[in-house]
Amino acid sequence: MAEGRPHALDTWRVTTDDAEVAARVATLLGRPASAERRGGEPAHEVLTKAETVRVLMDGPDPVAARMILWSSRGMVHQCDGLEFLSPEEKKGKPCGYPPRLEGRKPAAREGRDPTPSTSLTFRIAAEPALGNFRFTTSP
Repeated sequence: MAEGRPHALDTWRVTTDDAEVAARVATLLGRPASAERRGGEPAHEVLTKAETVRVLMDGPDPVAARMILWSSRGMVHQCDGLEFLSPEEKKGKPCGYPPRLEGRKPAAREGRDPTPSTSLTFRIAAEPALGNFRFTTSP
């Protein structure tokens, strides 16, 4: 994995800086939590064995979908498919990518165009008091 770039896992991974939240998630979703340090801060991780997780969302706003162009140094820019969302100096300007997904795929595979990224903020239905979690995906 390139530093700063997301990658796919074969399982659900839940991370938190709160040991009690990690322990409760581990109980709910079936595997023990592990502890490590990330950037000098404690981090707890649970690699679950649950195939599905029932979640609660507060309306449509917790869903964010955008296109992100990555480089070996991290994110270059992001757009909503029509206009740039970042960097700040390009925000609101047309991103100029093909309007249809079929036209975007070849250049995205070659690393010249952005790829889809989606995030969802939710609470675990079995224990909403644990607070908000975020599911993130990108190819």
